[in-house]
Amino acid sequence: MNVLKKPMTIEEIKQNKDENNYVEGVLPVSLSNIIDNDLEGFLDIISEDLVGSPTLMDVNYSVVGHQDEWTVLIKVSGDASQILDEEEE
Repeated sequence: MNVLKKPMTIEEIKQNKDENNYVEGVLPVSLSNIIDNDLEGFLDIISEDLVGSPTLMDVNYSVVGHQDEWTVLIKVSGDASQILDEEEE
C-alpha cells in the first residue's frame, strides 16, 4: 500500500485522475484530527492532505489500516474537477 507523505501536485492529479476527474490515495490521519473536528472540518483536512486544497468534491473515505496506535490509514477519493479548472484559469 502506497501511503502519501505529502499532497499530490497538480501534475500528479492530472496523471492519476480517472475519466471523471476522480483521484484517490491512502493518507495517514491522526486520531486527533478525526476527534477534534466536525465532519466538514475532517473532510477539508483529508482533502488538503490528498490534493493540497479543501475544494475536492464528493469526498469518500474508508479506513484501510493503521500506522501506529495514534494514526489510521484512510483511503480517500474525490472529484478534482474544480482544482483542475482553477489551474487552467
